[in-house]
Amino acid sequence: MLWLCEQAFAGRGILVLRGARLGARSTKVKKQMKEPVFVEPRDGGGFTVKVAQAKRASVIEPTQGKAIDAARQMHPGAPLHVARVRHTSKGEPDQYRKI
Repeated sequence: MLWLCEQAFAGRGILVLRGARLGARSTKVKKQMKEPVFVEPRDGGGFTVKVAQAKRASVIEPTQGKAIDAARQMHPGAPLHVARVRHTSKGEPDQYRKI
């Protein structure tokens, strides 16, 4: 017989799966997926930090570097995607690079 047990440890979003079959015990720890965070340029200047599928920006910063730092502080461990703002040999604007 298998059974599941979910617990969150200190707000880290960790899922604990425990299974027992005929007296055997095993424990697996799996991190839950976090929503990706996007850093995008604003029309009026500056950069916004948005969580995926959010209607409003979490933070507005004057530079891309400050926006990236704010995103890392607010959402540690979440995948971070930064919008390209210039033409390069590796990409064009309206594309994202993962940090």
